[in-house]
Amino acid sequence: MNHNILERVQLLLSQGRIDDAEKQLLSFLQDDPTSELGRYMMAYVLFYKGKSRDSEKVLLQLQSEDPENTGYLALLAEINLKEEEYAEAEEKTNVLLEMDPDEVQFHNLKSRLKFAQRYYDGALQYANSALVIDPENLEALNQKALLAGILGDKNVASNAVLEALEKNPEDPYTIANHGNQLLAEGKVKEALERLSEALRLNPTNSLARYAMQEALKSRFWPYRLFYKYMHFMGRLTANGSWTVIIGAYVIYQVILRVGRANESLAPFLMPIAYVMLGFFLLSWIINPLMNLYLLTNNYGRLLLDDEEKKMAKLTGLSLILAALSFCIWYFQDVEIFLFATMFFVGMMIPLGTFLTPYKKSSKQKLIYFTGAIFLSGMIGIALNNMTFIYLAFIGLFFYQFAANSMAISSSSRRVE
Repeated sequence: MNHNILERVQLLLSQGRIDDAEKQLLSFLQDDPTSELGRYMMAYVLFYKGKSRDSEKVLLQLQSEDPENTGYLALLAEINLKEEEYAEAEEKTNVLLEMDPDEVQFHNLKSRLKFAQRYYDGALQYANSALVIDPENLEALNQKALLAGILGDKNVASNAVLEALEKNPEDPYTIANHGNQLLAEGKVKEALERLSEALRLNPTNSLARYAMQEALKSRFWPYRLFYKYMHFMGRLTANGSWTVIIGAYVIYQVILRVGRANESLAPFLMPIAYVMLGFFLLSWIINPLMNLYLLTNNYGRLLLDDEEKKMAKLTGLSLILAALSFCIWYFQDVEIFLFATMFFVGMMIPLGTFLTPYKKSSKQKLIYFTGAIFLSGMIGIALNNMTFIYLAFIGLFFYQFAANSMAISSSSRRVE
């Protein structure tokens, strides 16, 4: 009887019915509280319900009874990975690979750890080693496709995802991976179709939700350019990213100064300088504007989380205030409202990004920074005081520098 209950629990877990599995397990453990398999499955349930520490307690007790059980150690490593305790996860995955170097699951786990740490080359290496052991392993194929796409190897990425689709054409993650790859290739319409299918099969698929957001935004050609730029920057290390940003600014200044100093070259150089300036400014506000667009889209709204919705609403409010200020300046010729227009346009930058950092400390810094800029600008407008307004504009510039620093630090590729 107990055996049948655990088989039913395993079936429920495979179907993603975590709550139903938990009810069955609680009933089972009341009758047999010492069952190792039952307690292990409960640890699994707790982990997938977001109760990592409760799961860890169960696993540590099980591990004390059976220290050589790799299943317990693997789930403990998964908990460390989920909680971003990468050093602890690294230690456990190394032990797992020493204990059983031919277990494909451990190579996949190591690949996901390296991916989380942004060591994309190392992650791809472990995905490939998993495929050496099992050439048809779906997780490894998907991981290889995703990583090759990030690293810019389109042929490898495309072949890997097509091979994964041959193994299981109905797998939601594989379909989402395919959609993400199509988007990277610029095939927005086809990507939208595949991502819609992935979300139909699994509405909580994180890759599908992210890629669908990007695909909806990419229906607008300026965002497609921005998306390609972000993909390019994602392949660079932090030093490489700063080299591109600083190098582009230096080139812009050189073109601008040469164009201003040389009348014969000005008709050729000044348009280039203006296009570069326009791209810089657009890169600062395009994502907040696109999230505002998603907020007004019935389907796109479902893809935004609560913080993204909050930022989109504040971006929209700032845009409305900018439009009202412009109208007052245009029809009433009150100079302070021209500065108010520029200020509220500029405020779309911090209001659209201040909740973006994942790290709590970074997020808190941007919240305070945004509040200080807003307060300075509003005091300047209310008192018609240009000192406070200039301080707000200086704050906007340094905010973008700080936000870029945080983004580069948290998302740039690492090389071991």
